[in-house]
Amino acid sequence: MSAHYGDTLAGDLLRRARVAKGFGTAQKATAAFRWSPATYAAHESGSRHCPPAQLQVYAATFDVPAEWLATGAYPTDKLGLDRLSVIAEAAISEIPDRLAHLERGHPYRPQWQRLRLARAAGGFSSARRAATSFGWRQSTYTAHENGQNRLTEATAELYSRAYGVSARWLLDGSEPSGLSGAPDGR
Repeated sequence: MSAHYGDTLAGDLLRRARVAKGFGTAQKATAAFRWSPATYAAHESGSRHCPPAQLQVYAATFDVPAEWLATGAYPTDKLGLDRLSVIAEAAISEIPDRLAHLERGHPYRPQWQRLRLARAAGGFSSARRAATSFGWRQSTYTAHENGQNRLTEATAELYSRAYGVSARWLLDGSEPSGLSGAPDGR
């Protein structure tokens, strides 16, 4: 990507981090921190490159790792992983509630755990068996189930049809899950 244009992934993560920190609009954040509204909006939309130094400022302000903000790479420590999973995966409007749920000691199930739960509820004892049964590439499916690759809307739809669960639930934990007789778990 050229230095002139930004990064839509980083922009989306920046927006999610802002909402998670309690700023419902970009205008509220720019006013609180005295940032240029136009520059911030361009960074958040991904239409303008965000310099590494400014990315560090945003990361520190919104209490997220700068590497995650820049690349979407999750940290390896469990402490930050659940929080970032909520910020990255939950529907924007649900981020504050999901973080409060997490802070009250209720675990959050990230995409890969929801996919595993759906597979097990579908009667498959392993990722290999499910992939073979449905004709999916085992390496691709396993990467989704172990959290290495995130689900897209298309893959969530594919898996939701196979397991009889909600694609939205697989993507972001929105209830109801569609699981019969099982706790939805966020």
